[in-house]
Amino acid sequence: MKIYVFCPDSKEIRGGIKQLYTMVDRLNEYGYDACLIHSRPSALASWFHHDTKHVFFPYLFFLLRHIIIKKDTHSFLFKLKKWLFINKELPEKDAVIVFPEVYGPDVVHLLPQNPFVIFNQNCYLTFHLFNFNENRKSPYLADNLLGAVVVSEDSKRYLQYVYPLLSVQRIYLGLDPCFMLGMEKKKKIAFMPRKLSEDALQVINIIQAKSLSIGWEIVAIEDKSEFEVAEELQDTMIFLSFNDQEGFGLPPVEAMACGCYVIGYMGRAGVEYFKEEFCSPILERNVIEFADTVGRTIAEFDCTPQITIEKGRTASQFVHQHYNAINAEDSLKTAWEKLLVKK
Repeated sequence: MKIYVFCPDSKEIRGGIKQLYTMVDRLNEYGYDACLIHSRPSALASWFHHDTKHVFFPYLFFLLRHIIIKKDTHSFLFKLKKWLFINKELPEKDAVIVFPEVYGPDVVHLLPQNPFVIFNQNCYLTFHLFNFNENRKSPYLADNLLGAVVVSEDSKRYLQYVYPLLSVQRIYLGLDPCFMLGMEKKKKIAFMPRKLSEDALQVINIIQAKSLSIGWEIVAIEDKSEFEVAEELQDTMIFLSFNDQEGFGLPPVEAMACGCYVIGYMGRAGVEYFKEEFCSPILERNVIEFADTVGRTIAEFDCTPQITIEKGRTASQFVHQHYNAINAEDSLKTAWEKLLVKK
């Protein structure tokens, strides 16, 4: 069974990219013949170590730009020359293609004869590139669609509500081994500014304006490898989550794995791991409640640190119990066995 997993040519550090690589690695472990698709060698991810089997189909990305994205600003002559000389090799017509969820209704025209699966890592991007008065057939209703793979119960409910007849398979994400419980916690607050930066800016400035964070270090985590992020979280006591309509929302889970006390937004999908016994969920976009909760948590830690530390350890136990390699491998294997029944 040949399976190709289409991966966007992005050099940005994105967890969703790594999940595509991971899917290919595990499918090969299960005995499938799986390959990651990129357009060229320079597009391969360099921010984490991998030996993922891959292949290059530049013509497929040429079609992507012209059929789906439709934003190529090059001249007609340039595009004609590129079309004439580009390697037009495409996947075998009986191969299964895995597409991300972000390519909209026209994704069905890329490889119309191939059976395909949609790996939907964020259900809130399901209708990306759709119009308000959409008259194109949804790819989720295509005859050659085998089904969809999702990474949270929230995404599963979303797709099953919209497309009741769709085969939706939920898989579990597995935490990288580097995200382990940190034994020595400092008075340190960490957050990722790329998530709802306007809210992060307000919360950080509010707690500073009210002198709530005196004696605490505040660290913005950005442009770091997974190992560097884990290293930063090992001695962090409080992590601020700015999740926003996430398919899963991995950063707060990684912080919990390291024993951080997490405060912040669940981002919809986070309802399955934001448990009040070991973290503080905040109503989305309520920056005053957010800042006030940070202030109260700081005060509690300054008075009785062991209470907050124990909550962080409980959080670590919870996420390692649910989002581990065994659950990730078993759920992906089961998902593909069910998807391929239709084929």
